Parts: sequence; structure tokens; C-alpha cells
Amino acid sequence: HLVKNVTYDPQVMVIFHIHQCLLQLLHLLIKQLSNHLRLQLVSRGIYKKSCFFQPLAIHHLNLISVRNHKESEFTFSPGVTVIWGENGSGKTAVLEAINTLSFGRSFKTHRQRELVNTEKKELFIRGKFFTRGQEDHVAAKISKISGQAIKLNGKNVHNRKDLLGRNIVVVLSPEEQDITKGPPMERRKFFDRIFSVVSPEYLK
Repeated sequence: HLVKNVTYDPQVMVIFHIHQCLLQLLHLLIKQLSNHLRLQLVSRGIYKKSCFFQPLAIHHLNLISVRNHKESEFTFSPGVTVIWGENGSGKTAVLEAINTLSFGRSFKTHRQRELVNTEKKELFIRGKFFTRGQEDHVAAKISKISGQAIKLNGKNVHNRKDLLGRNIVVVLSPEEQDITKGPPMERRKFFDRIFSVVSPEYLK
């Protein structure tokens, strides 16, 4: 409802409408991709409703000295989440942090020390996840000197496999253009990663 006695800028209203349309289009694309991927999993016999296409698992995220985030805190809702901000504001760093807690490493670099703020010696990432009725607390510490250490519910994680499947993460980014433009091997590797995350049987 429009508030009375307020002057509305037509350009702002048009931009707002475009943003709303883009969000609706994004939601539709995600739904279509999810249905397509679900068919792929069913055809391979590894799809289980209990472990796939659940609401957004991450509930809370805390970042300290992660790239340009000195100290940031985020709370997420279950549905589609859009992270919006200016260039260089740290949007990708948030996704890298979630990927680190979910997969054990960033999707942009294999050198985890690069995530540490240039002015600091170490970083801390803490996240709270709800998956299939289970609450998980995951924490990561990355030091420029001693490297990375991850804890799951207070216990040290020695193998990244212990993280897989708890918070299902699939990354589509400019760095992943080989999936569509590259050789078939890149597409097989991409789907291998997805199947490994959503199916412990496939990972074995």
C-alpha cells in the first residue's frame, strides 16, 4: 500500500519493480535447475528426499578478519536469500566463509590463508546450521602461520568428508565457466562434487 502525503520518484519505483522481477526470475530459475538436478539424481538411483532440496540450512554466520570483513554477523531466513551490495563490499567473502564451513575450503582459492585479512594474522568463522532436524555448530580458524583448523560441534574435524552432506553447497560462479564451455571432463567433475555432497553412498 502506498503511504499518503509522500512523493514517489518514478525512476525509483521502476528500479524497485525491476528488482522484484529479477528476484522472481531468480527464484524460478533455481526451481527449474533443482527439478532438473533431482531428475538426474533419480536416474542414477542416489536421490533421497530426506537429504536433498531442503530449506536453507545455514541460520547464523559470524566472520572475524575474513578478507575485508573486520567483524560481521549475519542471520539467514529459510528461503531464497540474495546478498546485495557494492563492489568490494565483501559479498563473495560471505559465500567463501559458508563454503569453508560446509566443504572445508573456499571455492575461489586452494590457499586458505588468502582469506585472512591482510592486516591480521588469523581469522575466525562460526556458523550455525539446521539440517533434517539436527543443529550443527561449525567453526573454522585459519592462521597465516599454522594453517586451518575446523571444529564440528566442538570436536576437531580431521577429514573434510565429515563435513560433507551436513550443509549442501553447490557453487556456480565465473570461475566455474568450464562447466558449460569446457570439455566434458569438467562437467563430470562438477556433478561428481554435487553427488558426493548429497549422497554418502556415492562418495564411498
